[in-house]
Amino acid sequence: MKILHVAETLRGGIASYLDEILPAQLARYGPGKIGILAAEDQVHELKPLRGLCVLTYAAEAGRMRRTIGLARTLRQVVAETDCDLVHAHSTFAGVAARVVLGPLRRRPKLVYCAHGWAFDRAAPWPHLQAARALELALSPLADRIVCISAHDMRSARAAGLPGSRLTLLPNGIAAESQAAADGPAWATGAIRVLFVGRFDRQKGADIFAATMAALGSGWHGCAIGAPVVDDAAPEFPPNVACAGWLRRDEVQRYLASCDVLVVPSRWEGFGLIAVEAMRAGKAVVAARVGGLADIVVDGVTGRLVPPHEASGFVAALRELDRAELRAMGVAGRTRFLREYTADTLNRGLFALYDTLLRPRLA
Repeated sequence: MKILHVAETLRGGIASYLDEILPAQLARYGPGKIGILAAEDQVHELKPLRGLCVLTYAAEAGRMRRTIGLARTLRQVVAETDCDLVHAHSTFAGVAARVVLGPLRRRPKLVYCAHGWAFDRAAPWPHLQAARALELALSPLADRIVCISAHDMRSARAAGLPGSRLTLLPNGIAAESQAAADGPAWATGAIRVLFVGRFDRQKGADIFAATMAALGSGWHGCAIGAPVVDDAAPEFPPNVACAGWLRRDEVQRYLASCDVLVVPSRWEGFGLIAVEAMRAGKAVVAARVGGLADIVVDGVTGRLVPPHEASGFVAALRELDRAELRAMGVAGRTRFLREYTADTLNRGLFALYDTLLRPRLA
């Protein structure tokens, strides 16, 4: 095995990220050269790929127990396969990979991507300080740290992570979507407002629910997702249909048929769903937080509004008519093609891998 990807959780953005990069890496390096190590109850989140080595560890309850299980399995896999490079995705996988591989005298090259920093979110100050201290302590153990947005890079530098180890590679997706054939049913005549994400505090599903309740008649909302970290979904008003958790291709047909996507996240390292909406030629109304503020151009591809409350979303949506939403969608599609395609991401990863592997393979 040449490259092994490691994840503690796949559901959501990390699965979408891997779905974009794994086929390209299999095409470049060949069948059997690329692997994924993930919990046995989550590998189904990835698209099946011929030639991909799928390795699993036990799906323990609780993130700490899962991380310990991941660390144990990773140690065994690295000892048995002699892979050239490990690419760890998310904070917990990054901790496991660096703790396991860092002390080894001869080890694979290690790339770490947090997919949004744990110290860059809405949480009690002591928790944020602990997360920052942990990242600082472990940063020398990664050969390179990938930042998924310009905001992610700024946050890393501000936290004191070594600039020499940081690489900016913004997330990207395929230029064209693979949407399911049939479209969803929307209320006739209403402006169609879409939310896609975990029904957890970070993603602001409760803010979306409050926004739609304030908009009332004339607006039809659809919420795609389910609770993942939190225990229960918010109570949605009558003008919102809840579609549950859908496959990525099913999400694309909702994006293709909506008028506007709302992204009310309380914090966000990147915000991949905003890019997916731009690919579909849709306007995006998003909270001015994290990577979303880099992606959405206020007044051009959508609107950026103050985070944490519904009033800004309500005001922004009421100010926009269908013609303005369509124009913003066209501008968003143009920006997507220029900045956020998977081809750009994959070229960046190949260049990074080549730089790290050249001394090992010489």
